[in-house]
Amino acid sequence: MKRIKLFLVMLSMIVSALASAQNITVTGSVKDSSTGEGIPFASLQVKGTMVGTSTDLDGFYSISAPIDGVLIFSSIGYVNVEAPVNGNSVVN
Repeated sequence: MKRIKLFLVMLSMIVSALASAQNITVTGSVKDSSTGEGIPFASLQVKGTMVGTSTDLDGFYSISAPIDGVLIFSSIGYVNVEAPVNGNSVVN
C-alpha cells in the first residue's frame, strides 16, 4: 500500500512538472502601426484564460504563456489583435 501511495505521489509530481514546463516567458512591445510609438498600458491576455498583463509606459510587456497559446492585445481606440505565440519568446 505504501508503494502505491509513493508511486502516485511521484507520478503527480512528474505530471505537474511537465505541465508547468509547457509555458514560456513571452516579451515584446506593442506599437502604433502608423507612428511606431509604444502604446502605454495596453492590455494583454492569454486567450481562453484569466492570465493577463499590461504594457509599461514605453509599450513593453512580459507574460508567461503556453508555447501554443494566443495573445490578445487590446487598448482603447485601437482594434483588438490576436497573435499566436508559436513557441516564440518575442512577440511584437
